[in-house]
Amino acid sequence: MTVAVAHHASGASASVLDAAVDEAARRGVELVVVTVVTGKDLDSESALRDGIGDLVEQAAAARGVQELTWRVVVATSGDESIDQTAAAILAAAEAAHAGLLVIGARRRSRVGKAFLGSVTQELLLDATVPVLVVKDPAGAV
Repeated sequence: MTVAVAHHASGASASVLDAAVDEAARRGVELVVVTVVTGKDLDSESALRDGIGDLVEQAAAARGVQELTWRVVVATSGDESIDQTAAAILAAAEAAHAGLLVIGARRRSRVGKAFLGSVTQELLLDATVPVLVVKDPAGAV
């Protein structure tokens, strides 16, 4: 069993990682950080893993977590569509045998929700494990 966290470079990413580190440490399980890239972004996969790894280490240190096993999973999506992004996150979480999925959410206008959809909504509706939603602090994007 693991705790999976969907990571996206945004204003809320630090809060999401903090919550995921807390949950993994509390449960005594591995933390799996899932990030989704399109095929064109695979060239920078190593740098992406290293950058996310640094963020995980910083979050663990800031939370006072001494013992944390973690890994980064780079999931690929054919494009940046909501359905494919959500499906890639869910597949990676399932492959990691996640017992909890931690995701971030941000405020969106009604029009934005209607026309653009929401990866968060897809994850909430389609996840087969409990989902912890971390609200974006102070409306950061």
